[in-house]
Amino acid sequence: MQINSVDRISRTYAANSAESLNPVVKVDRGGDRVSLSPQGLRAAFMTDLGLNPASDALTIGDIQKAVERDQASVKEMLGMITEDLGLARSSFELSTGLDGSIVVSGNLAERGALQEVLSANRKFQQTFSRLSANTSLLKAAKDGLEFQQAYAVDPKKAVEDFMDLLDGSQNYSFRFSYADGRMNSRLVPTYA
Repeated sequence: MQINSVDRISRTYAANSAESLNPVVKVDRGGDRVSLSPQGLRAAFMTDLGLNPASDALTIGDIQKAVERDQASVKEMLGMITEDLGLARSSFELSTGLDGSIVVSGNLAERGALQEVLSANRKFQQTFSRLSANTSLLKAAKDGLEFQQAYAVDPKKAVEDFMDLLDGSQNYSFRFSYADGRMNSRLVPTYA
């Protein structure tokens, strides 16, 4: 399958995903510095995660809603992009590189072109990165809550059962799969 309009599509997606300003942080292009209060920094952090900055506490429910919202956005954007590129009937996997870039993997001849289009789409890249971070955060929050509950019942057994959580030997890598228009996200265990 040949992609003839990668440049046109890349320019279109780049134009449609222009940088949106964080409402808490004002940046002067001339290099002026802005000091934020701890409340302002917290609000900026919550906004960057796609969460309500006015919330008093970050709950598992808040994180879950953010994950669901970003999953829906990623699916919608990726559906349009693959349709435009003629890749709606293909299979591939997306992940986030160590530098925050989107990595396309799988047996797909157009992998490089797809990665180029996705990387040029700022809105997609930010949403995908936030989805990856929030999915990992949600897993950690749920594991932490489960450990706390088990510890309240039997501390010794809880420490034994959750040793991989406590010693940091297990991490998770976020993966987003696309196969013939069907999309799925998951965390894959990795060990240090």
